[in-house]
Amino acid sequence: HFERWQEEIDAYNEILASSKDRCPRDIALYAGYKKVGLLLQLGRFDDAVHACDDIRRGFRNDRAVLLITTNFEVSGYQGLGQHKKALKACDKVVDLFGSDPDVGSRQLVADFLRLKARSLCKLGRGDEVPSVCEEIDRRFGADPDPVLRQEVAQALLDKGKALGQCDRWDEVAAVMDTVVARYGEDADPVLRKLSARARSNKIAALGRIGADAEDHLPPAGGG
Repeated sequence: HFERWQEEIDAYNEILASSKDRCPRDIALYAGYKKVGLLLQLGRFDDAVHACDDIRRGFRNDRAVLLITTNFEVSGYQGLGQHKKALKACDKVVDLFGSDPDVGSRQLVADFLRLKARSLCKLGRGDEVPSVCEEIDRRFGADPDPVLRQEVAQALLDKGKALGQCDRWDEVAAVMDTVVARYGEDADPVLRKLSARARSNKIAALGRIGADAEDHLPPAGGG
């Protein structure tokens, strides 16, 4: 509250230091996650990555801890510009937890796939992004969970953006049609907002298709 960030971090460290003897496990984990989140917020990405390692060492063989700390870790790698490490971490978690039925795990797997797409863009591998977005849709497109439905809608918008960067405007328009058809009349206001964005994106894509067609017309009066 008073922006005394280092004192807050020190307090979390004190809680973590006492976790082996006196501090309940849930409180120690809460302190660890809060510390990492604050380090990321402050742009101290290297410290955040190391803090994730510390938490995992303190809570070995805990699948939930591995999942959550790796999510933080990927954000740290991306902040450091270490996108190959981020990709490796994303792939590892998707392999480990991709079939986990727990809703929290499903949500984080979807988040990891979107983080993977972001790192692919940063590495100049934007042509691989549509397939990652399709994987999110394939895994979670029929999932009733509200958070995952939003993740899928956003992934389809991301796919359209990636296709647009490759000048594949017909495919962009088709993907935007899918978003509108699925979510245009949805009760969730977030999904309706994403659907409205899809309509706008489709109009822009159709404009690009028209402009490209005009570029290929023969000159007027030619012959």
